[in-house]
Amino acid sequence: MFGEIRKIVFNDEIILWWDRFEYENGKPVFEVALAGGEKIVTDKTHAEFTGLKGNTEYNVTITAKNNAGDILDEKSFIVLTSDDKKILDVTKPPYNAVKGGKVINTEAIQRAIDDCDEKSLVYVPEGEFLTGALFLKDNVQLYVAKGGVLKGTSDIKDYTPKIKSRFEGLEMECFASLINAGNLDAYGAPNCKNIVIRGGGVISGGGNELCKNTIDYENERLKDYIKSLGDEIKTYENEETIPGRARGRLVNLSNCENVVVSGVTLENAPSWNMHMIYCDNIVTCGCTFRSFGIHNGDGWDPDSSENCTAFNCVFDTGDDCVAIKSGKNPEGNVINRPCKNIRLFDLKAVSGHAVAIGSEMSGGIENVFIWDCDLKNTVFGLHIKGTKKRGGYIKNIYMYDTVLPCVIARSVTYNDDGASGPNPPDFSNFLFDNVVITGVCKNFKKEIEVRIPMLLTGFGDDYPINDVKFKNVTVLSQPNDVAVMQMKHATGLSFENFKVCEYGKYFKDSDK
Repeated sequence: MFGEIRKIVFNDEIILWWDRFEYENGKPVFEVALAGGEKIVTDKTHAEFTGLKGNTEYNVTITAKNNAGDILDEKSFIVLTSDDKKILDVTKPPYNAVKGGKVINTEAIQRAIDDCDEKSLVYVPEGEFLTGALFLKDNVQLYVAKGGVLKGTSDIKDYTPKIKSRFEGLEMECFASLINAGNLDAYGAPNCKNIVIRGGGVISGGGNELCKNTIDYENERLKDYIKSLGDEIKTYENEETIPGRARGRLVNLSNCENVVVSGVTLENAPSWNMHMIYCDNIVTCGCTFRSFGIHNGDGWDPDSSENCTAFNCVFDTGDDCVAIKSGKNPEGNVINRPCKNIRLFDLKAVSGHAVAIGSEMSGGIENVFIWDCDLKNTVFGLHIKGTKKRGGYIKNIYMYDTVLPCVIARSVTYNDDGASGPNPPDFSNFLFDNVVITGVCKNFKKEIEVRIPMLLTGFGDDYPINDVKFKNVTVLSQPNDVAVMQMKHATGLSFENFKVCEYGKYFKDSDK
């Protein structure tokens, strides 16, 4: 049955979404209709109406039906679109931004942002607009039109002064991101609210060139410190780990609340594309993430944040499509701020490492719901991970109606610097329902590769992975005798309607 129907409302657009329906005899179909207008029929748990009028009431009815056409549930309600907003076109006086990708427009665009309030929006029209770091504030709507590009420079000076941020689980001074909002405060309430970033355009960062420039600068600045570490440097992931932590992101939200990012392409960050730290109620929908070939090129990373949702998005990333985090030992254990109530649905991966949970998870991660996702082109599929030193927990992870190459929950040894937490991590209460695990992935070069479909490895006999349920799960076997499952230090596993099927036969039958 329907729970809450959540609504994202603009002057010209309504986006609706709701939680997954429990079902037994085939996925339900949803009919979403505007009275006297458009009707959308979908098996996804979201719908969007565009081209609407501002300050207008629309009667909406959502009907859920089973395969036989019987009505399972129905809801009707009225949605009032927002008022039309005053347009602050960055190319018009008094801003006078210049397109073409040669003139740096930071000052002009920032002035428009500073002038924006809840009755207006910052409008970036068609064309490429070169800029350095921009800082959003309460009640700002940034609209990047189709054909418009906010293009970040590759000069680190355009992202100074540094700001307080968090990278790979540690708070530190980092270069500003291209788009910034909020001020980092691990123990504070939200200090930046009600932000919208939308449109059909592109937000593109300085990419690998900015990444290299940052690491080169930090290597020189930190050379004495790095030398002083001696053999301890071997506990870091690689030689670029320490200097690379000062990189900005593409979009960095700190202590923000009520943020919508919709319809834009986010690409070419110097590290992660979208990072939400200590945030609440962040919704990202209808977006494309591109970062293949970018070092640490994650897509969407909630970090010690809650009530964050991503749906109807496409990922072509150079690292994890999604990475759910909550700090790194020992600092993350002390701050102790979990990441929780995360929803991921109708996501498609063209490439990327995984939907990752961890490995920075010292503050705990809980209540992650994943459904209707196509992750078969990722390297790992779902990757739940932590080092034995992390502490913290990962629990209450639920995946439904998804295709992916692997289900992995394991102890890892990389990125293992820092003093140990009080105990090894607690990994428990995972459910996989109506999931197909193929055992075939696209590797880091986008080449087809066979992997063990299921890998569960705990932190020792006293700290096993516990309470993992596989229900209505199909695992595809491979012709070269690759094992279907590998387990160590794992207890409380259950299997209901668990099938192993030949890879080629499954997809052949599925096409019928």
